[in-house]
Amino acid sequence: MHVRFKAIGSVRQLDPPIVDFPDDTRFAAVVAYICRAVDVPTLWCYIANAFVPSPETSVAELAAVAAIAGTASDPLLVTYSLIEAFG
Repeated sequence: MHVRFKAIGSVRQLDPPIVDFPDDTRFAAVVAYICRAVDVPTLWCYIANAFVPSPETSVAELAAVAAIAGTASDPLLVTYSLIEAFG
């Protein structure tokens, strides 16, 4: 599953911005990957700038939700920030 990462605010952008994860990867593992990559202990992470999913949700399940919104051919968009970006 292709996942595209986009930084919000002052946090560093990942390079490369697109990473491949197995379909059964839990969102908690994706968040841990980002935290390690940008060297911070915690982050706020969102799917398509819209919602914070459960940490136990798989990237395949999240991609299916994003596909309903009309983005089936695009990588799953995960945005991340040092502070809460959406209320």
